[in-house]
Amino acid sequence: MLLNHNKASDSSYLTYKYYLISIVILMTYAISITQKGQFTLPKAVRDALDITTPDQVDLTFNTKTKSIRFSKTPTFAELGGFINKKTKKPIKNAVQMRKIMENDYSRN
Repeated sequence: MLLNHNKASDSSYLTYKYYLISIVILMTYAISITQKGQFTLPKAVRDALDITTPDQVDLTFNTKTKSIRFSKTPTFAELGGFINKKTKKPIKNAVQMRKIMENDYSRN
């Protein structure tokens, strides 16, 4: 927060300027790749992403920058509350989700 005296006005009001500061912590690790192309995510990364067994991870590869981004795959329970586009009501369980997908989506 910066505190400035407003010289333009006759009265001695103080003006405040607030700045939002975002802090990003980058973690860089050198990891080995096995002959099968597998590797282990470091524990600090698993902890930061809240990944435990048997969670899944989404891997996004950027072909331009040749970089990889990981994110935790949301579970069905975490997706609870997604809305059915036709009825505008929350999807309550996996059976309902399956019926919606079978009716609304087709393979091309």
